[in-house]
Amino acid sequence: MKPIVAEAEVLIECMPDSVFAYFADLRNEPEWNQGHVEAVVMTSPEPIGPGTTFEGRHSAFGKAT
Repeated sequence: MKPIVAEAEVLIECMPDSVFAYFADLRNEPEWNQGHVEAVVMTSPEPIGPGTTFEGRHSAFGKAT
């Protein structure tokens, strides 16, 4: 059986640091991963950086930290 390969390209007209900040904050994940992720909360204090933790519910495998 051959693996399925999918490719996509998206042009985001923003500064790279703004895009990184958006995706690094997993509380935004339900917006761009609709139907798979919900109710994401940050479980460590601000600001977001190394060691930041989140918890969310995923339709395929339940709660994830």
